Amino acid sequence: MKYLCLAYGTSGGLEALTAAERAALLAELEAREAALQATGAVRASMSLGWEPATLRPRGGETVVTDGPYLETKEQVGGLVVLEARDLNDAVRVASLHPGVHLGPGVELRAVEHALPPGPFEEGPRWLLLAYGQREPFERMDAAEREAVFARCGELDQAMRATGRVVEGTGLGWDAVSLRAREGKVVVTDGPFLETKDLVGGLVTVTARDRDEALRLASMHPAAQIGEALGWAVELRAVAAGCALKA
Repeated sequence: MKYLCLAYGTSGGLEALTAAERAALLAELEAREAALQATGAVRASMSLGWEPATLRPRGGETVVTDGPYLETKEQVGGLVVLEARDLNDAVRVASLHPGVHLGPGVELRAVEHALPPGPFEEGPRWLLLAYGQREPFERMDAAEREAVFARCGELDQAMRATGRVVEGTGLGWDAVSLRAREGKVVVTDGPFLETKDLVGGLVTVTARDRDEALRLASMHPAAQIGEALGWAVELRAVAAGCALKA
């Protein structure tokens, strides 16, 4: 089974370090990354830029603002896909992640489904983090959910028809968080951030520039519908050479 590690961090942390401190940190980062890779469980990874934009459905229109969806100090800085036998095995591997020991921590989520692969145009990659709230969704009756799923399917098809969608992943709601405390890894049930807004899915697209990426992000279901469900999309640039496959 596949699991996704959402690694949290803060922007600008390296700038406050001296050259010697930065070198020591990067050396430890490389050593911990090598230990994680040595497990053989890592299937893909992705590092993200720190200049997000957020798209929200409001009154039938898509509203775009600069900045992250969640106004918190910690933001998702990277992703790692793991192959594991079960949740306990995934926690064991995730406990080696550099973000647990050198950053605020990581959130572990099960991958529930993935978009079937299709042709796409190559280009710089951008990640769409789709946010939502669990409780309003679970309060919907079967007919209401079916209507939402049907509309999402239509919007997904229109988005894929652009030839810019690389891949997509849907996540389970249940989360486990890992943090380092006094030299030990502490595992707790629940999301890393104490918020009702969770990442429910990821879509990677290619776009020539930020404007085109915003246009594509505006086609995502979470940018067009689901206002009552807390839906929104956060757009982030992907570091060159990174790819996420689940």
